[in-house]
Amino acid sequence: MFQKPTMSTGLTNSELDELCSSLLRQEIWLGIHPCNHLQTTHHLQQQVLSQMDEWCMIINTARSFEKYGHFVALSKKKNSLSIFDPLALGIEDNNIMQYVRKFPFKINNLNTNAIQHPQSIFCGYMCLLFLILSHYNVCGINRFYSYFIHPPSLENDDITTKLLAHFIRTLHKRRTS
Repeated sequence: MFQKPTMSTGLTNSELDELCSSLLRQEIWLGIHPCNHLQTTHHLQQQVLSQMDEWCMIINTARSFEKYGHFVALSKKKNSLSIFDPLALGIEDNNIMQYVRKFPFKINNLNTNAIQHPQSIFCGYMCLLFLILSHYNVCGINRFYSYFIHPPSLENDDITTKLLAHFIRTLHKRRTS
């Protein structure tokens, strides 16, 4: 069962994966992966994923043996791959960049607008929200960014929580009607 993260560490890979598995369509959700396992995980191989029209995953910038990291999202739709980093730091990890560059489609680096405050631990929730809004075609990236305070404020954590709660209620209504 999902347990609330502590305010000092944020979500773990397994906690975030449990949330994503319950909210994203199973046929497109590929899981949470540490950056150093991208090249060695069979179902993440580029040949397999290049054939799929749509998929998404979240990558932890911490390697599998490191305790803490930062989450970024990959979202593939049609012939385009989007990289989303809530801090908009740009992906500097060689494991991630080598992995992404091997795909044969256009890469959209969505790291121009930060929504996460540097003191926030909500990167996992923000990645999940981005994937939900993207894969359920709720809104485009510009509208997504417009929901948040710029420059990033810790209030964006509350905005993320409210948007996720709204989406969960909407999804629950759809599933029960």
